[in-house]
Amino acid sequence: YYDLHNKVLKVLHSKSFIDDPTRIVRGLKFRVRLGFELSEDTKKMQEDCLGKGTFDTLCGERIKSELKQTFNLNNPNAFNLFLKEDIYRLLNASIRRELLPDAQNIAKVINSNISEIKNRDFIWLIYLCLLLGTLELQEIARTISKLNISSNETRIILDYKDILQNQNILKNSISRFEIYDFFAKYSHESVIALKVYCKEPDMDEKINLYFSELQHITIFSTGKTLIDLGFMPGPIFSDVLRELFKNKINKNISTQNDEIDFLRTLLEKSNLN
Repeated sequence: YYDLHNKVLKVLHSKSFIDDPTRIVRGLKFRVRLGFELSEDTKKMQEDCLGKGTFDTLCGERIKSELKQTFNLNNPNAFNLFLKEDIYRLLNASIRRELLPDAQNIAKVINSNISEIKNRDFIWLIYLCLLLGTLELQEIARTISKLNISSNETRIILDYKDILQNQNILKNSISRFEIYDFFAKYSHESVIALKVYCKEPDMDEKINLYFSELQHITIFSTGKTLIDLGFMPGPIFSDVLRELFKNKINKNISTQNDEIDFLRTLLEKSNLN
């Protein structure tokens, strides 16, 4: 009762963390959710466990479950303690915490872009993207395998790493279509992770433009439209519709009539050739 009243969290026995290091993350979750603190003895046991262990044989499903529940809280204190107390070592000791953004900013960006996360259970993956993004691909793959990450979850993590490696393409993207074309192939969670990570106003503006406007643009025309206008069915359809879409995004055309006029012009040019 004393510990509960004073919001102190203790392990049941001295080998509790050794027997199951997953309890460290579970303890973090309860501390953040309920406002508890570790007892001095428990804190020392946690430090000893994290300092000695390699955790390569840690049960992936269990640590993944606890991480998911903890980071889905989107509480900056959870991420701060995860790094400060070296709990990240349970995932991969090579994670470079000095490269990671401020936890308050992570939570703020996630909250302001929450509508772009199609599955709220994927909030934790934005944190995981940021953590694993500091690693080389080989270490990312090893950690993904260790945690039994699903194919959809893996895609988000690898998307983020790919975005980081291709930042210069985005920096040099000038047209609205180039910005759209860069982001359209990536998951929203990975783009939000980039928004957290990047410190350049130009990059942030491009992400905002994609989320607020570019991703919602569509064209009225279909393959049937092309046939009705006199285009011969074939592989050219995808090129024609892409060119139409490009001009729609770049604001060269806007209405359905504009699309028809644009397509007729393309058809005339193709017939002349």
